Amino acid sequence: MNKLQIKKINKDWKDAFPELKTIGSNQLFEIVGPILVGIELVKSKFQNQYRPYIVISSLFGSDVATNRGGNQLKNCLNSPDFYFGLVNQKQIQFDIGYDSTPDKINEAIKEMKKQHLPLEQNITVNELFDFIDSHKSHTSIISDSSGALAYLMEFKYLLSVYLNNEELKNNVLAEIESDKKFWNMEHFEMWIGDYNDWIEKLKKTKQSELLNSINKILSDSKLKKINRFDLKNE
Repeated sequence: MNKLQIKKINKDWKDAFPELKTIGSNQLFEIVGPILVGIELVKSKFQNQYRPYIVISSLFGSDVATNRGGNQLKNCLNSPDFYFGLVNQKQIQFDIGYDSTPDKINEAIKEMKKQHLPLEQNITVNELFDFIDSHKSHTSIISDSSGALAYLMEFKYLLSVYLNNEELKNNVLAEIESDKKFWNMEHFEMWIGDYNDWIEKLKKTKQSELLNSINKILSDSKLKKINRFDLKNE
């Protein structure tokens, strides 16, 4: 692997998703309402290859979100809400050599377009929630982690607050109550703390507080050239 190969790989993915813009050396993102949506190309530590990851990260700081270590863009990038390796039709994660043929890269790009949220356009909250729900039983740490599942529910609830959608807020609270029956509460408390404190904090979150948190992060200079799309309340 050399710099020319890395540059060529990055160009291939940029050409496939021209509306996504670069953050850092290996991440392509767009902004959809209060979230970053995009792709990360992760170099293997042991071989001359990389793996594409699906990445979604809310722009909520630690003043409103439990899983954030601060109120800066770097805190959002370091703790994404979704981070899943792209898999092929056999459900095997893609490992793409830096010297792979165009067919291999094109196959991965095709699967990214199928498996990701719609890219390079506005999306609806229903599309986003369907995507979240499809990963609640994903074959990863999330399916076995009560804390991670709670983070997903918090993500959904804060999106409902962002949209000021009372019906969605009530639906998410009902979903949390239903899912809680299957959670390991000792594991939950290790990740988040007391359940009652957590749920009450969620219920008290105001849209104005959430918007202030989002706007602070959106002011980061790294996001100035990132294309923006809307999260539709439907």
